[in-house]
Amino acid sequence: MRLHFIALAAATSVALAADPPGTWTPKIEFSLEDASFSETMHWVSGWAYALTEVGKASARAGNSGLLCLPKRGLVESRVLLDILNTKHKGQRITAEQASQTLWLGASSYYSCGKGTGQ
Repeated sequence: MRLHFIALAAATSVALAADPPGTWTPKIEFSLEDASFSETMHWVSGWAYALTEVGKASARAGNSGLLCLPKRGLVESRVLLDILNTKHKGQRITAEQASQTLWLGASSYYSCGKGTGQ
């Protein structure tokens, strides 16, 4: 199955801009279906934007929601890619598998308790 994306190149650069320029070089250590590097990064970036919105909603509710954002105020593509690389290194995975991994990993990393993302 071919992944389809509707994304702007500028959107990816914004999601990845949390680190100062030149401090992070994305490395993908898994295969997301038959997606290219760029398509995979757009997909991960989309997840970062969506989870950031979940975190903003949590903040509006007094940080009593599912995710709490760190001081930078956003879920970073770098963190999500690290989660996927750690869990699926060397594997070919589906978007559904990656989604489950990201949801569980982000829920832990950006938890409203004492998670490492705080």
